[in-house]
Formats: sequence, C-alpha cells, structure tokens
Amino acid sequence: MNDRASYRTLVATGALLLGLFLIEPGSVPARAGEKAGDAAEAPRSQFIILLQPARAGKAATETEKAKIAEHFDYLKRLLAEGNLLLAGLSTDDYRGIVVIRARDRLDAERIMASDPAVGANVFLAELHPFQVALMLGAQ
Repeated sequence: MNDRASYRTLVATGALLLGLFLIEPGSVPARAGEKAGDAAEAPRSQFIILLQPARAGKAATETEKAKIAEHFDYLKRLLAEGNLLLAGLSTDDYRGIVVIRARDRLDAERIMASDPAVGANVFLAELHPFQVALMLGAQ
C-alpha cells in the first residue's frame, strides 16, 4: 500500500471512530428493520452480564445442569424478544458473557435476576453498562 492509500485509510478510520462517538442515543435503529426515531418506547441501552460458575472448578450437579438448560432457554427467549445481542462462554473456565438491550439499568437488573441459573445461584452475575462499537453485519 502506498503512502497516499495509507493516509486515506487512516483518515477514513478516524472519521468512522469519530462518528461512533458523535452518534446520539436513539438516532440509530434499535432493531433491524426499524427506522431511527420510530421506536415508540424510550431509547434502549446496552448492558453486559458477566457470568461465572458459583462452584468454579467443580462438575455441575444434575440440579445445576437442569438450571443451566433453563438458562439457555431463557437466553433464546430474550433473543426472540429482541433483547439479547450476544451470548457465549469461554470453553476453558465456563465463564460467560451476555450482551442485552434494556430500557435502563433497573430493567437490565430485572433481566439478569430473572435468569434461572442466576436466581438459583448456579452462576454469579455482574452487570455493567456496555456499548457495542463494531459488530460483523452491522451497518
């Protein structure tokens, strides 16, 4: 790549990053197919829930396995409702992340506390405000 092309790439990247920080909440569609500003409800914020097994390093009991299955069904329901952006786990220590959309922190806390595995103390959970900056497939 020549110096001119490198400079153009640097300028374009800088403009993109600056644009991400200048976007006003609610001006970007909350869901695929929505138009910016069309949502009848308040703008939705993003939160990340960090999960870790309550009994780290120990095999799950049959009761815990049942709660984990309910947890997975709960995440699928959040996805179908448009409230889940991403969920996954690390395969070496079974810690998980769940990225959700909620009206506010109180709503996010309700979503987190309603998780069957969190409620049963199978997973310990931490809630943090979050903002996706880049995502494959997002425009």
